[in-house]
Amino acid sequence: MKHYRAILSIFLMTVSSWAFAQESRVVLQENDQWSRLEYWKNIKPGSALDFSGMGLLDAPAGKYGWLKSVGGHFEFEGLPGVDQRFYGVNLCNSANYPSHAQTDELLKRLKMLGYNSIRIHHHDKGWADEANQEMLDYLLANAIAMGFYITTDLYVSRDVKWREIGVDRDGIIPKDTFKGLVGCDDQDFKNWCEFTDSFLGHVNQYNGRAYKDEPAICLISLVNENKISAAYRDGNFLKIEGFLAWWKEFCEEHPEFGEDPEKPTKIWSPAYKEFSRWYQRKAFRRCADHVRSLGCKALLSNDNNAWDAEGMGSSSGFDYIDSHFYVDHPRFPKKSWSLPSTLLNKNPVKARDPKLLYEEYAVDDDIPQVITEWSFSGPGRYRGSGGIIAASMASFMGWDGMWRFAYAHNNKAFADDPKFKDVATTYFDLARDPLAQATDRAAICLFLRRDADPGRVDGRHLSELGDLLQLDTLTGQCRLNTPRTCGFFAPYGNVAAGPLSAYVHNLPTTVWISSLDGNPIETSSRMLLVHLTDVQGNRTQYETNERNLLLRWGMGHIVENGSANICLKIAQPRKYSVWELDTTGARVRKLKTSVDEDELSFTVSTDNPMGMGRIYYEIVKK
Repeated sequence: MKHYRAILSIFLMTVSSWAFAQESRVVLQENDQWSRLEYWKNIKPGSALDFSGMGLLDAPAGKYGWLKSVGGHFEFEGLPGVDQRFYGVNLCNSANYPSHAQTDELLKRLKMLGYNSIRIHHHDKGWADEANQEMLDYLLANAIAMGFYITTDLYVSRDVKWREIGVDRDGIIPKDTFKGLVGCDDQDFKNWCEFTDSFLGHVNQYNGRAYKDEPAICLISLVNENKISAAYRDGNFLKIEGFLAWWKEFCEEHPEFGEDPEKPTKIWSPAYKEFSRWYQRKAFRRCADHVRSLGCKALLSNDNNAWDAEGMGSSSGFDYIDSHFYVDHPRFPKKSWSLPSTLLNKNPVKARDPKLLYEEYAVDDDIPQVITEWSFSGPGRYRGSGGIIAASMASFMGWDGMWRFAYAHNNKAFADDPKFKDVATTYFDLARDPLAQATDRAAICLFLRRDADPGRVDGRHLSELGDLLQLDTLTGQCRLNTPRTCGFFAPYGNVAAGPLSAYVHNLPTTVWISSLDGNPIETSSRMLLVHLTDVQGNRTQYETNERNLLLRWGMGHIVENGSANICLKIAQPRKYSVWELDTTGARVRKLKTSVDEDELSFTVSTDNPMGMGRIYYEIVKK
């Protein structure tokens, strides 16, 4: 009987704990706190969201010849003395292989969104399919004709079997192990060369140029994210003959470390740190020499894994520095890339994120610097601040290119249909996340249009920015003040940034305003104001209110209901009207305004009288 009672007691405790856990779970859904937000991906021509008139594309791409590294920045050989900057999106997996109709729609959309570059990424897995080659040819030929420049990688994620590199083992080589072996193992290097020859030697059937001869394909990463620390943790990697030969060679060249040439050193030891840099330079030279032997003149880089990448700086021999950073990148406590997932979901200003930019990565190096992947990842509630924080910091410090990760991971996400039956937001894709897409509006103005950096720079330190960008780690506020774009991120309360001031009601909020006619805000006749709280999928489920553990994605989009009282100092404020816009840029409703001397005042709210969420506003002179 005692045994039975003990079992019963444990059962009741288990049921009670499960019930408590179920009751504590948080489900975000359309109600008085969240409004439905329709996400239309195509833009109404001529609307305030149509950035195609800003002159950010100069078609066709490649018409000025090959891109060069000059004085720490990019220049075209046919435009000496004019530094070039790129802002674009990643296309991943099947997003690189759209139908012709999808391509036509996508490129028109990307042009109106304001991008000038595309990164072709995670494409190598599907490259062997001839139908995919034709679709990528069409995408690239048309993108280049419209003025988009291209960057890509020569190894990302294609599967390679152990036996393909002469190892008598079944199965697929772990991706990180293959990356680490590319430079040092002859068979692995041969496999990489075979793909490289096939890809770069391929002739685009729509413009007649081989990829290696295409000046619009101007930046190439030899191996994506090949920091050898990832491979080093694989015991098989440390036993490969090619790797051991390089370790012995390093020991002979660096006897000062006193390492055993027969036994690789422990990771993160002083010898390992020097060896990793030595290894990166040697691997780069071998792979780069092969690309150059094909006649390809694109600029080359390697080791873009993190803010402390091992190959950083001009001493690497790279043509440019590349890195990646993420805020709230997901982690997976049970199964990789499967729910549940965790995220910090902390105020990025208080947390000093992204670390790469706060640490002023490579700011003093003398070759161009780019970020080919970056994201304030979903479903983080603070991701709306990403555009003004990351783009302004990168611009102020003189970076030369940024590519948002990602526009889409498959071509199904291109569909312009708010009722598309798939998960709403994802960790990364702009095509599924209207909040992330909205933040890129600020990034394009600040970084690509150079609102945050109107002149050529060789890198500035954060301490030198003055009032241009203020990051208050105590209050968690970010304030940005440039002539054509100003704004802020704030947890709540009164905030001022240049001619823009506001009172934010009780929710972490990002607000910025950008001139659309190129004039300073105070005299601009047309401006875009963006008001962001949080956007989630309807019925997204978290473990607790802290939203650190995601249990289920939602469907459709809902925006957290918040408002802000806006005050804008402009010349002749009585001549201005303020319009609420939908996500196509179409005017929906005229807002009530008031004027006090040189100040135009109005209230924006994500919850409008029609029960439909809004995030965009147009301010126009009558």
